Amino acid sequence: MKYIRNPWIVGILVVIVIIGAYVKLKPSGADIETVLVQEGTVTDVVSVTGNVKATKRADLGFERTGRMAHIYRAVGDHVKTGDAIIALSNNDLQASLRITEANLAQAVRGTRSEELIWGNSKVQSSKSTYQNTKTALQSSLRQAYATLDDAVRNKADGVFKDPRSPNPQFTYAISTKNSQIDINSERSLVENKLIELQKNVSSLSEATIESVGRSAQDTASYAKSFLDDLSLLVNDLTPIGALTQTTIDSFKTDIGSARTNVNSTLSSLVSAQGSFDSAVSSLSVSQNEYNVSLAGSTNEDIEVAKAKVDQARAELEKTIIRAPFDGLVTRQDAVLGQIASANERVATVLDDTNFEIEARIPEVDIGRISLTDPVEIKLDAFPGKIFKGKVIYIEPSETIEGGVVNFKIKAAFNEKDSSIRTGLTANLDIETERKSSVLVLPSVAVIEDDKGAHVKKMVGGKAIETEVTLSIRSPNGFIEITSGLSDGDIVQKIGLKNSP
Repeated sequence: MKYIRNPWIVGILVVIVIIGAYVKLKPSGADIETVLVQEGTVTDVVSVTGNVKATKRADLGFERTGRMAHIYRAVGDHVKTGDAIIALSNNDLQASLRITEANLAQAVRGTRSEELIWGNSKVQSSKSTYQNTKTALQSSLRQAYATLDDAVRNKADGVFKDPRSPNPQFTYAISTKNSQIDINSERSLVENKLIELQKNVSSLSEATIESVGRSAQDTASYAKSFLDDLSLLVNDLTPIGALTQTTIDSFKTDIGSARTNVNSTLSSLVSAQGSFDSAVSSLSVSQNEYNVSLAGSTNEDIEVAKAKVDQARAELEKTIIRAPFDGLVTRQDAVLGQIASANERVATVLDDTNFEIEARIPEVDIGRISLTDPVEIKLDAFPGKIFKGKVIYIEPSETIEGGVVNFKIKAAFNEKDSSIRTGLTANLDIETERKSSVLVLPSVAVIEDDKGAHVKKMVGGKAIETEVTLSIRSPNGFIEITSGLSDGDIVQKIGLKNSP
């Protein structure tokens, strides 16, 4: 009994009794972690990666050929709808517009005798100008053929074997850096165009002069390109064998002279054709004006005069590239004085305030996506920032890349943001379905194996394996349970999925 009086012994005995009581009374399964089956919300999400693009982009060019005379905007400039970006030389068309406007005013006002005299005088002057410009263009065309014939067949053919045959051959070896130049095909093409031009010039008439003029400009352009490429090849020649430096220098001199002559010819053709076109237009306008004056003004005449004003304005507008919408100039290739060909791109404008994202969806997911599905957008350029958007386009036909079938979709941002730029990489989470007030469990409480999906339901303190049916899986780790469990059931938290 003396040991019981020792306080240390008493303390130890008390601890032993408490531990024993806890072990005896601890409920079965108290060390098992569980989760509660309850109602919640689940979403079905398709995740893909895409790129930001402007909703509107326009590559711009002229509807007619001409010399670039004005550059109003540069790359990086913001433009409003209708702002002029580049303009061709259009003095002749401005004059035509003024004439048609004057004709309209006259038609509305009525004709006076003084105006008839003036109108007839104007017609005679226009006829004289037309004859002079026609004669000048005819002379220019004949001279152009002679110059092109000399430049190609005399000055350039010294470096070819059988230059006028269907299969001309460049006589010397072509250096590796110029191997992409198919000079033999170029020579053959120029020969065909020279033959055609010679035929057209020899049978030149008033009815064909305009079309022959266009053809001559085309031939001169091809000859210029051919001689430019030929110059590159000749400049790379080195003396070897019978090919001396003196011979090479002679080639260079001849081809340089040919290029100069062809460039001058092309410029002369453009000028002569422009003068002729202007004279044709002026003659037509002045003759029509005089005819209207003679006939007197009727309602129909006034309507015709209005239509001609509209036509003249339309022709003038063809010489001006205008912004089709508010945006940013991202490309501008115009050079003052340079000839712009019809339908050749010289500027690009894109809308820098409205963007969309283009992405490709695998065929296994495309059936889950619908228009207006909400989208969460994350841009690599702005970590942690989430943008909201929606699906606005689903391409009806497939795109096959590397044997894989995909479908293109587009998503739009719900709100504008000045920080967004075209070309940014975007990660999209597309919400294809949302269910509320359904039974849900975290995925760590569900076992999926060869037998299917099941959980360990707690019943009377014991874990009973229970088969369940699964539906939507949310990105947040919750799964919809459609059968096998009820609201309020408790299941064991497995913590790990088993692979089949």
